Amino acid sequence: MEYQSPSFFEAYIDAFKYCLDFDDRSRRAEYWKFVGIFDFCVLGLWAASELFDSKGVIIILGIFSLVHLLPLSAVLARRLHDSGHSAKWILGIFIPFIGIVFRCIILVFTLMDSEEEYNNWGESPKYYSEDE
Repeated sequence: MEYQSPSFFEAYIDAFKYCLDFDDRSRRAEYWKFVGIFDFCVLGLWAASELFDSKGVIIILGIFSLVHLLPLSAVLARRLHDSGHSAKWILGIFIPFIGIVFRCIILVFTLMDSEEEYNNWGESPKYYSEDE
């Protein structure tokens, strides 16, 4: 059976379904589709706040961001695992002044291909075999 890339909606829903799973692996498609929807919504809310000059939209944007914090963190951790890196890299973004360096490193890690072999976080969701 060949891997089917999730639709944008499926990737978004899966991020919430597995928001407590920080130990598995996620493919690039799953990660970037979720991040794409999240960023699109944040951009739309931000534009609405500028257009309507409304404090209510800013509050909605804050609530929206808080609701997505756990799923975003989990899918990022799983994406880092899939590329063979520890989720501990995420902690580096909170270090003052050099956090931007960690953000750039994490960006590169999220763009990397999946590790083919079994790693510390399980089988590759991309390079799996039905025989096993």
